[in-house]
Amino acid sequence: LVAWGWNNYGQCNVPAPNSGFSAIAASNIHSLGLKTDGSLVAWGRNNYGQCNVPAPNSGFTAIAAGSYHSLAIHRYVGDIDADGHVNMVDLLIFADSWGKSAGDLGFDVRCDFNTDGSVDVVDLLSLAENWGK
Repeated sequence: LVAWGWNNYGQCNVPAPNSGFSAIAASNIHSLGLKTDGSLVAWGRNNYGQCNVPAPNSGFTAIAAGSYHSLAIHRYVGDIDADGHVNMVDLLIFADSWGKSAGDLGFDVRCDFNTDGSVDVVDLLSLAENWGK
């Protein structure tokens, strides 16, 4: 990976090891790299946490960089906190994003709302449908 141009915030200083990149994204003050192993690398100005890669740093498939934020798609659909599986934490984050609380879920602490034996994006969609979203 080669970067050049205005480097006032280190956005052109590609971190070592400089190999194994499958995709890149850049804003005016930071840069992102997606590695072939699904991990992310971020460098440059980090004044808003845009270079703080979420843990665990694995399983990502796509990236994008905004002026003061970064985005990544995780291979586990519905895994909002990127911990490798969909669970109650993801459902609570999902609920919170719509201004809802755990009590608003209207269910007990189970996550498998459609009782198909697994917690997945279908359960998140079930919540959205219940809230008319």
